[in-house]
Amino acid sequence: MTTRFTRMRTAGTMLVAGILLAGTAACGSGSASSASSDEKKVGFLIHNMTGNAWLAAAADEMTTSGKENGINVTVIDGRGDISQMISTINDFTSQGMDAIVIVPPDEQSLAEPVKRAMERDIPVMAFSLDLSDEVGLTSFIGANEIEIGRGLGELAAEAMGGKGALAEQTGVLGSTAQLGRSDGLREALKDFPDIEIVESQPDNWLQDKTVSLTQDWLVKYGPGELKALVSHGPQVTAASVIAKSKGREDIKVIATDYPEEVRKAIQSGELYGAIAQFPRAMSDAAIKEIKTHFDGGKMAPEVLVPIEKITKENVNEISAAY
Repeated sequence: MTTRFTRMRTAGTMLVAGILLAGTAACGSGSASSASSDEKKVGFLIHNMTGNAWLAAAADEMTTSGKENGINVTVIDGRGDISQMISTINDFTSQGMDAIVIVPPDEQSLAEPVKRAMERDIPVMAFSLDLSDEVGLTSFIGANEIEIGRGLGELAAEAMGGKGALAEQTGVLGSTAQLGRSDGLREALKDFPDIEIVESQPDNWLQDKTVSLTQDWLVKYGPGELKALVSHGPQVTAASVIAKSKGREDIKVIATDYPEEVRKAIQSGELYGAIAQFPRAMSDAAIKEIKTHFDGGKMAPEVLVPIEKITKENVNEISAAY
């Protein structure tokens, strides 16, 4: 099985510049403005928006950018329920949506309803997280997950002086983000044989799980025994606060994503750095591709939005992504 996080297509891949836009908004189980008869309709299914400001920012920008382009976007929160997500895609199909965008929970769970939608000539785009290539999606918008992982490894090696024990907190197991970032991290660390990954556990991008894991590791590993904590998400800022409160400033903490709280934590020194990806830029890129399709053109099979490595050296020059 192949997925887009393991390779970059040699043809049809586009890179778009990161666009930093201000403001966030949370979405409930569904939101959309009233569609006029001449507006195109897009269904946007997100696997779980609970406590996820990154996805809230993406949803907010998708609806705003869509409205600016004459596209009515309906956002549905799957709330982590696979059955509900499958039903939502089936509903989008029966309602005659002109396009469907999904943030899937994993590579396979939504494959069948997506295939049914595409059999009805409805284009389906994966956003940020992908399905397996065998599904044959119309397009993918996101970041290069392996590059994110490599960036995490490079920052960790720099922070650790090239040696010591490292702990990894991943996102949802089996998601393309978790798989790609974990692979990229290990690729980068091949150049640093004196660094050992002693822990790798999922926090599912949830702060309470992050806190629980961090507390356990602070008990398990004494001062000097754990040199870095690398996270696949931004919620690790809570871990940095806990470590500091326990006098464990020997542990360097590195995040993925770049909300305002991560920016402030890097400025204060609580975080060593972060790999930033930009949800609003991804949403703008998605709407651009969808509008190209509606105007009679062809969507790019893959659009990758560049990432940015953030440390104390450049944090004051780069605004928060959301």
